[in-house]
Amino acid sequence: MSLRSEQNKKKNNPLLQACLILVLVLSACLPDIPGRESTPVPISAATATKPPIPVTERPVYSPGELVEYTVQSGDTLANLSNRFNTTIEEILNENPVIPADATTLPPGLPMQIPIYYEALWGSQFQILPNCSFVNGPAQIDFDIESFMQSQPGWFKYFEQFAAEEQRSGAEIITYISTSFSISPKLLLAILEYQLNALSDPIPPDDLLDGYPLGYRSSGYHGLYIQLVWAANILNQGYYGWQGNHLDTLEFMDRTIEHPDPWQNSATVALQYYFSHLEPKAVYSHTIRADGFLKTYQELFGDPWVCEPHIPGSLRQPQMTLPFKGGETWAFTGGPHTGWGQGDPWAALDFAPPQCCNRL
Repeated sequence: MSLRSEQNKKKNNPLLQACLILVLVLSACLPDIPGRESTPVPISAATATKPPIPVTERPVYSPGELVEYTVQSGDTLANLSNRFNTTIEEILNENPVIPADATTLPPGLPMQIPIYYEALWGSQFQILPNCSFVNGPAQIDFDIESFMQSQPGWFKYFEQFAAEEQRSGAEIITYISTSFSISPKLLLAILEYQLNALSDPIPPDDLLDGYPLGYRSSGYHGLYIQLVWAANILNQGYYGWQGNHLDTLEFMDRTIEHPDPWQNSATVALQYYFSHLEPKAVYSHTIRADGFLKTYQELFGDPWVCEPHIPGSLRQPQMTLPFKGGETWAFTGGPHTGWGQGDPWAALDFAPPQCCNRL
């Protein structure tokens, strides 16, 4: 790693999910992520103990009580039934306009959902919309290099050997956001929130050999691999909430909470990420309007202006493989993540038949 210029001197049924996002690439999986061992992100005690912005507490609902819900991008009957602790059949009975074979639901659709109360629901406040989480249409015109050069912080001078070559900070963000399909704006906002990377010209001392984002584990030292870990954890939160296999956040003090049933995937992803790094008091500040969202808004404006990126009524097209007709390939690996581990599933592995005939 080097600092150029004068600063040197100072991503329902998991198989359905796999089909929807399937990308035929050879696996380049990173090492398994061990159990958490981390230090809190430095936020002053005075800031962390400010009274929170009031949010009305959810009532204790009667079993099967109907609640109002507006469909968010990527919602399905399966994940709504899981979040509200009900069944698909009960949802369909109360919303006859929805066909039984519905896939993704149209964003903005008003619904009534039978709810069954579960204790320890978390914050209702939504930090980011899903369209500001993914590296999708809302990010097309964003010039990472130009934006970074317009900022006074140290990250525009940063370089590190990453993914088999020396890369600048902008190239690292581009590589990670492309590999993990996470918004580069989100990654930059995390760097600013935790490390003042875009506003402070003086870099931290541990960018190369320390744990600058706070995740402490053997093999995860240096800013690049810390960002890889962050992207992987964010995707686990995002697709875990969409895919019904993440319903609990565990904090550093081993207390738990369940994401609010009305929450969206992007917010749960950020809750999941910061729950790995921050004590509960600091975390409670981070997920408020004057926490991480404030940093994002100061950098990029209102994140809620983007359009939903997943339309309603998606249908899986016929899957075709990029092989010549009559050609035989060996199927060597089932659905798995394209990069990192866990979620989202994005790859199948194939190999030419010659490789297996020699075995």
